[in-house]
Amino acid sequence: MYTYVQKYEIRGPTLLRKRIGALLIGQSPRPDLLEPLSPYRKSIEIIQVGALDDLEVNELPFISQPCYPLETRMRNGESVTVEQEMLAPLLQKAVHTIEQMDVCAVMLMCAGTFPSLRCRPPLFRPFQIGLSFLRAVSATSIGVLAPIEEQMSPIRARWQDAGFNTMIWSADLHFAGRILWEQINEEAETNDLEYLVLDYVGHSRAAVRQIQQAVSLPVLDLGSLAAVVLASTI
Repeated sequence: MYTYVQKYEIRGPTLLRKRIGALLIGQSPRPDLLEPLSPYRKSIEIIQVGALDDLEVNELPFISQPCYPLETRMRNGESVTVEQEMLAPLLQKAVHTIEQMDVCAVMLMCAGTFPSLRCRPPLFRPFQIGLSFLRAVSATSIGVLAPIEEQMSPIRARWQDAGFNTMIWSADLHFAGRILWEQINEEAETNDLEYLVLDYVGHSRAAVRQIQQAVSLPVLDLGSLAAVVLASTI
């Protein structure tokens, strides 16, 4: 199993770094997906392991009509689409690899649920953390921004099954603009939405700030929220 250790240089007084695992659905390394963890880079060492680390593109199963398609990247930067159900056993194998690396916690770098995953160290799942937050603040109606159009239906169903009135849009935050923000603001007012959930892990802080300034709703970025909870826990 290919593993990638991301070590950060620490200047000044020596700090005791804690080692955490970053569980990727594609191949490691993916420094872009570690953006939510960047505020804590001076005190952590990150072990990146990907579910597809031991596979080549031609070894990935063909998917004609995936129930829950997930876009990810191979080590060479090639974009691939995989099915959430197909990934589950590969992610479990990656978990077993991370567990051998003496980590104190593992963060799933994906907003997918993967309910069958088992992990000895605490496993931080962005979707479950976001769900717990929304329930804690008694939210009932939310807007959700999915990264790709093909994920809109399963993501909407997932949040609705969790008990939320849900409106959903899809967009790459780096290319979204005024028309989408205006649409979200109009729908938020019409439907009494309480939060806009970014159902993705790995948005840059700059992209999140941009949408926070553009929309009228509080923005809940699942990746950033999970990173905050992880850092405060370990």
